[in-house]
Amino acid sequence: MKFIAGFVLFAVSAASQTIKVESITGPAGPDASQANWSVGPDGSPLLSWIEKSPDGSSALRYATYHGAKWSEPQTVASKRPFFHHPAELPEVIGLSGGSWMAHWIETPKE
Repeated sequence: MKFIAGFVLFAVSAASQTIKVESITGPAGPDASQANWSVGPDGSPLLSWIEKSPDGSSALRYATYHGAKWSEPQTVASKRPFFHHPAELPEVIGLSGGSWMAHWIETPKE
């Protein structure tokens, strides 16, 4: 499954009730999958995803959107047996006080 690195942000102006649509390029690489939206500790949009590394392993990564650009992607966990299923997305969440939380499911060893 390939993750398409294009996003659309919607902003609603309370005064005029118009919708502004803006297309932006996402921070994930071409071999990314399992994208999931949440918010950072400051309320900014946060995107997390699983990305394949050149060595074939996978990493849980995230970036936040501030103003008009994405932060540099950060790696939370790598070389883990991440479970891939549309209903079980890994996630990175910003908590109050500046803390972060991440969760994911791993494929069991047989």
